[in-house]
Amino acid sequence: MYFMNFSIKSDCGLSRAASQAGEKIISINAVNSSSNFNYIVAFTVANDVVDMKKAFSKDFENFSIVKGKLYTFITGVKHSHGIIPSITANGGIPIFPTYADGGIETFNVLLFTKESLDYIIDAVKSHNDVVTMDYLRIRDGDSIIDNIKSLFSNVLVTDLTPLEKKIIRAAFTSGFYTWPRQFSLEDISRDTGLSKPTVLYHIRNAERKVMRSLFSK
Repeated sequence: MYFMNFSIKSDCGLSRAASQAGEKIISINAVNSSSNFNYIVAFTVANDVVDMKKAFSKDFENFSIVKGKLYTFITGVKHSHGIIPSITANGGIPIFPTYADGGIETFNVLLFTKESLDYIIDAVKSHNDVVTMDYLRIRDGDSIIDNIKSLFSNVLVTDLTPLEKKIIRAAFTSGFYTWPRQFSLEDISRDTGLSKPTVLYHIRNAERKVMRSLFSK
């Protein structure tokens, strides 16, 4: 079994809206209703509904945008890149979420044979410009779940600010959360050029947001 990740250049409504807003649009499901259309379920932290509507008018047959305090929820029917049919027709299983960001859309696929990988990429290339492609062999159930969890980890940090992401990532990778602690607030403060109270504030705020994503009903 294999796990593949690939990205394509995209100027579709989702990618255009993400580029204009400067925020990812995360698709949590896409069902191919025919060779030409997909039903899309997605969300973003961007909240400029007017710009989204303009971007979506490019290739959505219809759509609904529901704005909340934290997230904007998107559903609709859009013209297909041919990605989902290319995956499923060649023995692959699309794994969600997928991401539209900065003119690039990223997809993930579970495959049962390595031959399917080449067939899928060839099919995708017939309608799209493939930017990156990588894959790894899955040898056990833990590896499959670890890869899927890594996709959803990006969802958990969606509403963190860039600075919160930077600080919490530095804290984690440097040993702030190990026992005994290998990296202190003073170390993070020195490396980021921020005061200790500011660093602690952003760490606590990031932790609160992640906990809310994990445990809120």
